[in-house]
Amino acid sequence: STEECYAEILDYLCAVLEQEEFPRSYSVEFRGKEKIYLPIPGLPKKGINQLFACAVQHPNLHPAMERYARLAMREFEWYQNLADEFCAMPGSFAVFALGLEGETWAPLVTEYLDLCDDEHSSLQGKFLHVLIRKFGFQPWTLGVLVRGALSMQWLKPAKEFRSLIANAESLDALLAVKRRFSAYLLPEENEDPKFRAIAWQSLLWAIWGSASENGGSKVIKTAPKELKEKYQQVFA
Repeated sequence: STEECYAEILDYLCAVLEQEEFPRSYSVEFRGKEKIYLPIPGLPKKGINQLFACAVQHPNLHPAMERYARLAMREFEWYQNLADEFCAMPGSFAVFALGLEGETWAPLVTEYLDLCDDEHSSLQGKFLHVLIRKFGFQPWTLGVLVRGALSMQWLKPAKEFRSLIANAESLDALLAVKRRFSAYLLPEENEDPKFRAIAWQSLLWAIWGSASENGGSKVIKTAPKELKEKYQQVFA
């Protein structure tokens, strides 16, 4: 069956990666009948994208995909057959595929984001846009976004973010994150108040872009009356 084929491929990849002498930057070539790719605009339509877009459709394979991702993820290592603008850490496509399945995979996604090289990799930004479009602003997606905003230099928001957060439930989720912000940071990040401030600012930027500057005055000014107070608390 198709599922068995993908299971064999994943087992093989994991077995190779478990060999200590195997290089950590490598290429995966894959060609399959199903021309399916991850629903993330701007990702390269390469075999590695196709492989995990197909495999993720089989829930029984999710544990093997996670195993592959954890073996593959290494800071400053890359898939070698992707053009520079698409440079991606090994494991990226497996993580993106699982991440779009929902909250269960948030811990894997945040681990991945913490390993991303903020100067070179930007594919995670495209993934984060799709994640928020799909699930909206909830406590868990905001937790992922905190790490995502720190994984690259000034993550730009998607156009829809402004309207997706413009409701009481989403703003309350953001305020809950603000109250417990230290829980979303690594211990060493927490020790530096300056870093905490930058991390919060980069989260606001990832939602509102340049409108988040100057205490969010633009955002507050145009906020609907019944939500104005929540916006003021966000930017306080």
